[in-house]
Amino acid sequence: MENAFYRHLIDSSMEDSIKFWRTLQGNEIDFVLNSREAYEVKADIHQFKKSKYSVFGQMYPDIPVAIVTLDKKFDMVDDTPVYDICEI
Repeated sequence: MENAFYRHLIDSSMEDSIKFWRTLQGNEIDFVLNSREAYEVKADIHQFKKSKYSVFGQMYPDIPVAIVTLDKKFDMVDDTPVYDICEI
């Protein structure tokens, strides 16, 4: 699913602004765009645990994290916005 979202971002002419974030300890965010928005891709949105992304939030408090999925059933999970791949 990450590849599908990456392809969508490339098709949206965002290729130069696509980054990812990872620490040596294994914390990661799938996509960071223009240093303004972060996306974690999840096939099952119930696998998203906001606490897993607290390190990113502490380091980059001005970059909001959102969930991207193919099966959007909720607008929010754990106080985090949820988007369908095509909504980005």
